[in-house]
Amino acid sequence: MPWGVFALDVAGAFTLINSKAEEVWGIPAADFLGRQLWQNPPAEFPAELLQGLQQAITQGGSMEGQFQLPHRKLWLQVSTAPYAGGLLVYAHDVTAFKQQEIQYRTLTNNTPDVITRWDQNLRLVFANKALVEKSGQSLLSLLGKTNLEMGHPSTIAGPWMASLRRTFASQEPQEHYNSVPTATDTKHYFSRLVPEFVDGKVDTVLAIAREITELKQAETEIQQNQQFLQAILDSSRNMIQVLQAVRDAQGHIIDFRWRVLNSLSLQSFGPVIGERLLEHHPAVLPTGLFERFVTVTETGVPAQFDIEYRHEQFNGWYNLSLVKLEDGVGITTTDITERKQTELQLRESQELLQSAFDVSTMAFAVLQPLYEGSALTDYQYVVVNKATRDRQPDKNLVGMRYTELYPSVRETGIFDHFTRVMKTGEPLDMEQYYPGEGAPGWYRITARRIGDLLVTSAEDITARKQAEASKLAQQKHLVNAVLEAQETERRRIAEDLHNGLGQLLYATKLHLNQLEQPLTAARFTELKHKTVHLLSSAISQTRTLSHQLTPTALKELGLEAVLRDICHDYSTRQLRMNCRVAALPAALHLTLQLAIYRMAQELANNIVKHADATEAWMHVRLQHNTVILEVTDNGRGFTPEQTKAKGIGLRTLQDRVVLLNGTLHIDSTPEHGTSICIEVPLAGPLYPLAATTTL
Repeated sequence: MPWGVFALDVAGAFTLINSKAEEVWGIPAADFLGRQLWQNPPAEFPAELLQGLQQAITQGGSMEGQFQLPHRKLWLQVSTAPYAGGLLVYAHDVTAFKQQEIQYRTLTNNTPDVITRWDQNLRLVFANKALVEKSGQSLLSLLGKTNLEMGHPSTIAGPWMASLRRTFASQEPQEHYNSVPTATDTKHYFSRLVPEFVDGKVDTVLAIAREITELKQAETEIQQNQQFLQAILDSSRNMIQVLQAVRDAQGHIIDFRWRVLNSLSLQSFGPVIGERLLEHHPAVLPTGLFERFVTVTETGVPAQFDIEYRHEQFNGWYNLSLVKLEDGVGITTTDITERKQTELQLRESQELLQSAFDVSTMAFAVLQPLYEGSALTDYQYVVVNKATRDRQPDKNLVGMRYTELYPSVRETGIFDHFTRVMKTGEPLDMEQYYPGEGAPGWYRITARRIGDLLVTSAEDITARKQAEASKLAQQKHLVNAVLEAQETERRRIAEDLHNGLGQLLYATKLHLNQLEQPLTAARFTELKHKTVHLLSSAISQTRTLSHQLTPTALKELGLEAVLRDICHDYSTRQLRMNCRVAALPAALHLTLQLAIYRMAQELANNIVKHADATEAWMHVRLQHNTVILEVTDNGRGFTPEQTKAKGIGLRTLQDRVVLLNGTLHIDSTPEHGTSICIEVPLAGPLYPLAATTTL
């Protein structure tokens, strides 16, 4: 029987639409392929189906149900099946079945027979109007109850419940007779209990009861019941047939005879009731079907399987469900040829994808998470490419456990990263050194969750990392040379400051000493002009050299002392600068100490020049092998547009932090002042790790 099939990828976009799907859904492949179903569903596409498909894709489940397309006057039986690329959706026209179902409901609600359905707990789950009329109780008060709970005496309820149990246990129809006393007489009833199967097992029992007070009426009711059961069989979308075993004198099954055919089977097999199976279909012997029929009949164990059968009038793939019925077998057959063809196409597509997968030099793998309870404990290889296989050429990786091959992934944290990807859905892209299993080196590792699977890749970047390390070493030597040159220049400037500015100030002092003596007005004015000139020269020279001074006290007194000096030197009447320096390692590399000193000096200078603050705080501490310099003031703050400072400003500060492989965070508003936090690692690109103390 033809099926309409379309496929959706994990994003809900159409990737496959067969011709039957175009017909039943009205979705031309040319218009819908590549289009996402949720954003622009086809006209009349049922909302509940759309929601169900979304859940099936996102949650990795499946769904099945019947849905109506009113304008197309169609009912469709829809089922889904997940596959590696997304979801397959099968649809079959069951309009005729639904119409028959409506006719069936009309029939059941207008027949004088009592029609009921009972679950495995012997409780009523369905009843027609006849039960309500004959019992005088509402249907709501009867549903969910056993016959005994409905108030029937045990002499009536007990045998009835025993017949239900026999029907479930034997998986065969049962007959039940009972008598019900009334106010005027006794009514006699005959009931036919029929097991209803789901997946080869009895799920419910359908019971049809008719009053048989007169034999003729009873015979008529039995005949109607048989016709009713045939109507139910005929409403199925599958071929249904019942075969009766033919045995030899020793009791061995040598053939089967057809006993029951529904309308669909009659179309395929023709009028074969009472005729032998092997006369019409001898190929059931070499294909093994005959042996399967015999096994189910003899053992009573149901069977379900797919088979390719290309004999007699059949030419395709079929799904058969077999159950024992008395001394014979009941067979439900579904044509799955189109589904199998679709699966073959998907398999070919997967093989093509695997070929493309193998071209990459990166190691790709698809992993299946393994759980113990709710805990993710390992992964299992599902798909690998050639590059992955080449890493373990002597092993068949598919089916193997990930941590058995690479135990070091746990201690290096890679396993935890993968687990986090599976739990959060956030993709992973990182670079990490991996020490073990015969392949030590640097790798770029990526991971992404797709459905219930984890897709990973690993690229060997050891050569690149070695090149980067070599380049970094060169940069370190260069920067150290630059810094050394700067400090040499600053020492020279310091000498100039002593010999130049010091002499100017000394000359000024001499002139001021002369002012203590009695002088003429002309001499006083002359000395005053010379003194002002000397002071102006000193101020000018001070401004020129102020940014070039070398903190000689750094080597002599240490970083903590010179930081406190900065706070003291920059405090004025208008500004109080507080300093708090936590215990710092004595072995801090001089380059790092100098950098922290310069940055603290620059931040203090910016507060004095620009903040218009009354109080400021400088806090220096060590935390997790990182030196943290935090400077805060209560000044007027600034906006992002004002961050471009003149001269030595924030840009220089930012460049210095980047050079030290650190981070700089600025929090400033015009109303609440400014807070600047600088974090610099103890081991940076310009200096080795000199201390590892962690607070």
